[in-house]
Amino acid sequence: MKVAKWGNSLAIRIPVEVAEKAGLKEGDEATLAVTADKVIEIRHEDLRRRAIEKIRAMRVPLPDGYVFRRSDVYDE
Repeated sequence: MKVAKWGNSLAIRIPVEVAEKAGLKEGDEATLAVTADKVIEIRHEDLRRRAIEKIRAMRVPLPDGYVFRRSDVYDE
């Protein structure tokens, strides 16, 4: 592969075979990391997992002694 300049950054095209093995497709988010051995790792971001983490972070704790009653929500 050839490294090319892209604005102020460098770019490498990922061959189709590599993208398929990594489960990458156009529009996916990924991060790159360099190991101590100067090996580049592609980490595929799991958007679903990140969305669930964000939702969990927004949770509001319920007051002590709170009891959920279906009858309070639904006309039964």
